[in-house]
Amino acid sequence: MKKKIAFLLCAVMFVLSLFSLAACANNNGGGNNSGAGGGGNPPIIDNGSGNDTPSGENPPITDNGGGAVDENYQGSTIPVDGEKYNASSVYVEITITAGNQVLNAVLFDNKTARAVADMLPLTVSTWHPAPNFARAFDLPRSFSYFNDEPPQMSYELGSLAYWEPGPSIAMIYEASRTQTVVPVVPIGKITSNLSVLANYSGTITVAKK
Repeated sequence: MKKKIAFLLCAVMFVLSLFSLAACANNNGGGNNSGAGGGGNPPIIDNGSGNDTPSGENPPITDNGGGAVDENYQGSTIPVDGEKYNASSVYVEITITAGNQVLNAVLFDNKTARAVADMLPLTVSTWHPAPNFARAFDLPRSFSYFNDEPPQMSYELGSLAYWEPGPSIAMIYEASRTQTVVPVVPIGKITSNLSVLANYSGTITVAKK
């Protein structure tokens, strides 16, 4: 009888040890599920920008509002500040009188510029839609964009540009943005004294020469 009891005790202890080993194996096999086949979050990589980005995703792109003029712009090559320009691209020369300062400018030979030229001369107030970039003035009447002269976001330093919803003309006096604030149609260019527009807030007179 004693031998049978001892045998049963040994069998029970053996079974308990098997259960114990199985439980340990399950705990060690759980591991981290973020690898292949796992359902966890993707690993984080350092993209070098200070913002950790999940692998497989592109880091966010931010616009700091700075930079230079669009390098792909193929518009007018009329220079600023007294340099010679290609007269074949000009419809008419104009002046913009701001107080005791006279700015020289040209209107290009396109439909939009011709429509604006038909409204000259104008004496109008200026407003500042984009400080450190552009000053603007309103036109007495609006006209629709021409199909073959669509608005764009590219610009040149010194650009005169038409915005239909105003209707307004922007005078871009500083190349502080990568593109314009709203889509506009380039109609001309100021060729001298751009710095006057940075601080002048009075009325201006725009007239043909």
